[in-house]
Amino acid sequence: MPNQACKPVASSAENDSGFSAFRDFVNLVGNIIWTAISSAFCAIFFTKPKKCLSGEVVLVTGAANGLGKELALKFAAEGAKIVLWDIDEINKFFLPRMINRGKGHIVATASVGGLRGWLYLADYSASKFALLGMMEAMEEEMRCQGLEKRIHFTTVCPITMNTGMNQNPTTRLPSIMPILNVKETAAIIVDAVQRNERLITVPRKILYPLLFLRLFPRKIAQLIFDYLEYNMLPNHQEKQ
Repeated sequence: MPNQACKPVASSAENDSGFSAFRDFVNLVGNIIWTAISSAFCAIFFTKPKKCLSGEVVLVTGAANGLGKELALKFAAEGAKIVLWDIDEINKFFLPRMINRGKGHIVATASVGGLRGWLYLADYSASKFALLGMMEAMEEEMRCQGLEKRIHFTTVCPITMNTGMNQNPTTRLPSIMPILNVKETAAIIVDAVQRNERLITVPRKILYPLLFLRLFPRKIAQLIFDYLEYNMLPNHQEKQ
């Protein structure tokens, strides 16, 4: 009989390695599906219990006016000790001390402009996207040090507020996309801090729709926001 070429035979080790990789992938997919379903279920049907802020030290930036001032008043009303500070010093001064104490909570006021680029606010949106990235990076650092249950991070993304930063906000459906009141916004933020929430929008109901829209072509989001007529016109330009 003619000689036949020897066919390579997979070793037992290779088979085990392939099965292990497949098993790990299946476990990953299962964990992702379970985490997504359980997180969505808890977010819809349950609320986190509030923690007591009495006697806690709360650092507030930008407290001279607007939302920062209202937050300082709200936290003080909860019995917290208020410290007013520059945001640039938080990483260098406060986070290392929180790590040493094994306890802390950093709250950053970003914007919906950090979840979606906003008309006429390129520099503002860029800074808010960066702030979300910084908060997520710091949270990952704490997780890798085993401190994720002791040092908490809350990033708040409100839509337009009546603070005067933009003089010409427009909205077609204020029941869905309102122009926010500073006092009500501050109350929602304090509530989120007490519940150790990681990321919220104000109003809360728009968070998941905004995140969900990022899965689709940008044109879809543009069509929706054009319909809502939710924009911020330049301060020198009034809507015709």
